Amino acid sequence: MFIINPTEDLFLYGVVLNSNINNICGNDLYVIIILKNRVESNQKAEIKLITNNILVGPCIVGKEYWTRGFFGRTDITIKDIPQFNYGFYYIGKSKYVDEFGNEFFEKPDMVESFGVATITGIAYKVRKELIIHSDLVKK
Repeated sequence: MFIINPTEDLFLYGVVLNSNINNICGNDLYVIIILKNRVESNQKAEIKLITNNILVGPCIVGKEYWTRGFFGRTDITIKDIPQFNYGFYYIGKSKYVDEFGNEFFEKPDMVESFGVATITGIAYKVRKELIIHSDLVKK
C-alpha cells in the first residue's frame, strides 16, 4: 500500500498488485492501482479492495515513484483482497498480455496499455479521473 497527495487537501491510497517484474520494458517494475478512497491525512484505515473502487490502473511503474517521493508509505489494512482480472494491451503486437508479456487469449476485465507509465503519465490519469469524479475533491 502507498499514498499519494494529488492536491493540497486530498490523499488517495494505492495498492501494489505485483512487484519485482522484469519484462521488455525494464527490470524491478511494479503493477499498481490507485483507489477512490478519499482520506483527510495519512491515517490508519481499513479498505475494501473492490473493482468499482479503482480510480486509476492497473499501471506498470518503476521504483522512481517511491525514490523521488511521488508515492508515500502508509499504514493501512486491506480487507477482502479479490483476484483482479487485469491485463495490458500490447499495441505493437495487437494482443492482450500480463505484466510479463505473456499472451492472454481473452480480454481481461481491466485493461491498460502495455508499457511503463511515466511520472507525468500517472499524474495525467489521476487528474483526468479527479475531473470525472469531482466529488473526491473538496470545494
